[in-house]
Amino acid sequence: MSDDNRSRGPATRGPYQVWHRSDEGFTPVALVNGGNLLAAIVFTMSRTDGHWQDGERVTALVPDARSTNIGDVIVSPEGVAHELTATDHGPACVPIDFPPHREQRALFAEWAADYAAARERDGRTTLEALRSVAADRRDQSTNDKQQNREDGIER
Repeated sequence: MSDDNRSRGPATRGPYQVWHRSDEGFTPVALVNGGNLLAAIVFTMSRTDGHWQDGERVTALVPDARSTNIGDVIVSPEGVAHELTATDHGPACVPIDFPPHREQRALFAEWAADYAAARERDGRTTLEALRSVAADRRDQSTNDKQQNREDGIER
């Protein structure tokens, strides 16, 4: 018996975030839909057949960014930051505490809370307006019925 509702491919996760280091700090330069850290690094390195920003798995966040290099940071879909470092055996990804990502998540949480509060406030305002309209219509209907009775029209 076959199950036609099962997934036809690997589970999809959120994108990897690629942050490039500069003299001013870090800048988010790309979102990469890759399977792992290595893919996120490779997909954001220049290729012989074109610039990495033209890759189908890459969403460039800034124009003409350089290739990913030692000192840059990749943030996994789970929110774990890894710095690309040089070792005696070649490049390696080392988990780090990454304040820019932590600040970005805190800012997003603040925005989400503000958005939820605004939706609740707007919902209450809309509900009050609807109740007011309904009450006005009820009052108008009552006034119309009263006027009809006074004019001798019964329904």
